Amino acid sequence: MDAIARRKTKIVLAAVAVLGVGAAATSAVWSDQVFFQGDVSVAKFNIQGATGELPATWLESNTWDGTATGLPTIELAFADMGPLVAGQTDTWTGFIRNDPTSTVNANVSAITANTSLLDPALAAQLTVSVAYDVPANAVSVAPAAQVPFTVTVTLADSAPTTVMGATGTLVIQVVGSPVTVP
Repeated sequence: MDAIARRKTKIVLAAVAVLGVGAAATSAVWSDQVFFQGDVSVAKFNIQGATGELPATWLESNTWDGTATGLPTIELAFADMGPLVAGQTDTWTGFIRNDPTSTVNANVSAITANTSLLDPALAAQLTVSVAYDVPANAVSVAPAAQVPFTVTVTLADSAPTTVMGATGTLVIQVVGSPVTVP
């Protein structure tokens, strides 16, 4: 390569280097950044249950071993439960609440009775219902708010003597989910 060609190459490379540095300096002058930070928290809710008179001892769920899925239940001791005689109807009152430490309301969409843990012969002779306040098919329970429910159990008039002495566990299931915060 001759001297003139080398000199032209050096001049072109020098010009490119100057332009590159100038572009970098210009980009640095015209660049800016801003950062934001914020705390993140996850909502929590916890439905609790109680029986008897208020104020009550609020009980937590544990795992119900009555099904393979292990549905969560609250073991409630209904003090006045049974013994029933044919044709008799008994009613018990229970309460649910959203734990005061919850951070969102809980929508309670169902409170139901399950007789699968009762002696099958006895379950066939019982009529069980659960009543609670159901505005628009869901109860929005604020933290620390309480909702009463009533369990009514009737033993059929025609219950055979074969169910005498039968026992079992009546399960009350509360289905709830957190209220979505907009």
